[in-house]
Amino acid sequence: MYPMAIIERRHAAVLLRLSLVAGLLQGCGGTSEGPGPVDGTGLVVQPPSATVPALATKTFTVSAPVSVRSVAWTVQEGSTGGSITSSGLYTAPAAAGSFHVVVASATDPTVRATATVLVTGSSLPVTVTVTPSVSSVPASGVQQFTATVANASNGTVNWSLKEGASCGTISASGLLQAPAWSAVCTVVATSVADPTRSGSAAVTVAGGTGTAVQAGAIRTQTWTSAGSPYRVFGDVYIPSGNRLTIRPGVQVRFQGHYRMEGPGIIDARGTSPAQRDILFTAEDPVAGWYGIRIWNGTGAIGTAPDVGDYHLENCIIENVVKDRSRLRSFGDAVYNDSRGALYVYGATAWTAGAPEDYAGLKYSDLHLNGLMLRNNRAVSTDSPESKGGAIYFNTLSGSIQPIWTDMVFDRNMAVVAGGAFMMHHSGPVTFKNSVMTGNVVTVPEQAGAGGAIGYWDVSGPVTLDNVVYTRNDPPGFATAEAPSVIVLNPPP
Repeated sequence: MYPMAIIERRHAAVLLRLSLVAGLLQGCGGTSEGPGPVDGTGLVVQPPSATVPALATKTFTVSAPVSVRSVAWTVQEGSTGGSITSSGLYTAPAAAGSFHVVVASATDPTVRATATVLVTGSSLPVTVTVTPSVSSVPASGVQQFTATVANASNGTVNWSLKEGASCGTISASGLLQAPAWSAVCTVVATSVADPTRSGSAAVTVAGGTGTAVQAGAIRTQTWTSAGSPYRVFGDVYIPSGNRLTIRPGVQVRFQGHYRMEGPGIIDARGTSPAQRDILFTAEDPVAGWYGIRIWNGTGAIGTAPDVGDYHLENCIIENVVKDRSRLRSFGDAVYNDSRGALYVYGATAWTAGAPEDYAGLKYSDLHLNGLMLRNNRAVSTDSPESKGGAIYFNTLSGSIQPIWTDMVFDRNMAVVAGGAFMMHHSGPVTFKNSVMTGNVVTVPEQAGAGGAIGYWDVSGPVTLDNVVYTRNDPPGFATAEAPSVIVLNPPP
């Protein structure tokens, strides 16, 4: 134990030093760093006031008489005003405001001093880091992801998959359940404190059955039976200068009401009419999908079709639903959303009997042999353009009259014309060794119109050469316009 006289001399010396420091600081104009309120207790906090950016840190110190052996630091407003460590390191909250740092004797809280803190807007952006940043997950496997949020008082995130259901699901805790097929995916963690800030991780799902196809452009590539089925999770198109080749044994399954279109080349050639081993269909046959469009438009895709051969041979196209109430077009919406599982639009202008090189897309560019179209429906009851349930040709010309063989039109439907096939502003065509059965027009626009074939403003007839034509409703193929349908070599 020190003698009382020694203790008193030391106490007086500490107070004297504090007074000298205060005088020097005030004399130099350093009011923001001057001694803090003593509160009559002998405690002095430095600095007595400070301006701190949100989420930034500031160190406070205290001078105390020897009678105060230890101190405790607190924020008067609690966690709303930030936090402070036992050594006086203050961390500002995310929200701006005026707060108070308090230092007090650990044994007597009435012995205290206070500093004022003005918290301003943060100078640092919120960042989100996802771990692992790159991973490979087996089909139907799981992977746990974590997110670290910096520069925010709220460190929680919302998890999502950029590609949606094609990449499986992810829980609120960041657990990815991979799909049963191959896919390239992006896991996204979005800050709750600042939803404009997010982090991501790249995931490759390997193995499984089939391949996920995301919405957007399909660059030159080949789809094979090894990657089948190809599950399409959005509208897809082949840009100009690109070719999508589809090999025998492939199924293309649309997971919603989505479309596939040019102007790039689609080359799908099955093995034979007997096999028809390429399938275009909807995962939900009732909801259907949007169909295939080859067109010379001025919409988002924007250019004339590529010069080259479009092959849809020995394939099946089924369960397309063209319903204007589910508008999906850009541009010529009434026409595009009401017509044809296979909708082909050739040129921006057309003249009857024009030479083959007049149109942007010509009959000689199309190869449809062995194509089966079944259960396709143009069901827009509010549209007078609900025509051509299976195929709609608009503005196709050519000096070469096409002869397409071994085609099957089975149970297709349109509201006003051409349950199976509609030809508009186009030259003559011939179907040979084919079948048209069970096709329906529900509200014929012309008296006596047939259930399978319709045409308007054409330069030549539709010729049926050895075509089985049965159970179509209405049963005939008469129209109010010439030229009509020519029947050759009807089967017995």
